[in-house]
Amino acid sequence: MNRRILWMGVIGALALMGATAFFTYWMGRSRGSAEPLRSGVQALPKEVTASVRVVPVRESVLSRTATAYGNVVPPPGGVRTVSVPFDCQILSLSVREGQAASRGMLLMTVTGSPDAKLALVQARAQARSDEQILKQVEARHRLKLADDAALAQAKGAFDASEARLKSLEARGLAEAHPLVSPVDGTVLRLPFSQGAVVPAGTALAEVAGLGHLEALLGVEPGDAHDLRPGAPVGLDMVGDHGGPPLKGILTSVSPAINPATRLVDAYVALPAGCSLPLGAYVRGTFTLTSSKGLVVPYAAVLPAGSGGVLYTVQDGRAVRHEVRVVVETSDQAQVSGPGLAAGDLAVVTGNYELEDGMAVKVEPHP
Repeated sequence: MNRRILWMGVIGALALMGATAFFTYWMGRSRGSAEPLRSGVQALPKEVTASVRVVPVRESVLSRTATAYGNVVPPPGGVRTVSVPFDCQILSLSVREGQAASRGMLLMTVTGSPDAKLALVQARAQARSDEQILKQVEARHRLKLADDAALAQAKGAFDASEARLKSLEARGLAEAHPLVSPVDGTVLRLPFSQGAVVPAGTALAEVAGLGHLEALLGVEPGDAHDLRPGAPVGLDMVGDHGGPPLKGILTSVSPAINPATRLVDAYVALPAGCSLPLGAYVRGTFTLTSSKGLVVPYAAVLPAGSGGVLYTVQDGRAVRHEVRVVVETSDQAQVSGPGLAAGDLAVVTGNYELEDGMAVKVEPHP
């Protein structure tokens, strides 16, 4: 009996609590409050908006270029060598390396070397001796004391010594020889100093003519395979900020790497009458590839696998484009991809945060 009364008390208490809660809820609704539950408002997610900056996609020609450095050099056959056909000694020098020289201008004065002059003296003595022997053999031959063979041998020895003497005398070994420039140009090399003894045929001076000059440039091996002879090359002298740019023509590209520079030699013909001096340090700009297409700043293209991703803005939303980079430079890229056209607004700042369809706010450029 007591247990039954206890259970009835518990049930009554629970019923009273439920009735109280229902009454409280009903009274709140009856007050006509239109304020929504805060918990319901907080549960709704708020859409994220990304701030971006954009530039228009433009259709233009984009070129990939390469820069190479080198020096102005004479063309093949443009250097004339000055030498003499005998061992000589330099008596005096009249010019310096790098000096302008006109045709016929005195470069140096040489004479025969001491050994060459001694050879001339010996040749004269030998010729006189052979002449005396020949006269003696001829006299004995007339007296039938020498046969024809002895006479022929004496004549042969005299003829040889006389020919050698005439050759040495014709070279003027004992005289002073002025050596002059064979062309109008620039003295490139004077390898010997005054008083030096130089073997026969050795170059005593090199003079580059004033004909068409060339620029020898060192090109990176990775760029060399895109170069074609006949292509125009922009040239300017390094450090000459006031000089006008020049246009040269690529004449040849070496098929091998220069072991001294680890670069590929490329020769560029300079325009006639250009003011660049021999030996000038120059910079050349080559156009490797060039094509027309859609161009955007390089920052607009995000790397993605073997291609790239570019976002544009349409109706306040980000649109994702998968693109292929056709040509790129240090700050520009030419791209192609479906749905992309000239005039579209390409995202250049804030694109790393974007997803396709995300709301965006376009900020003005600073």
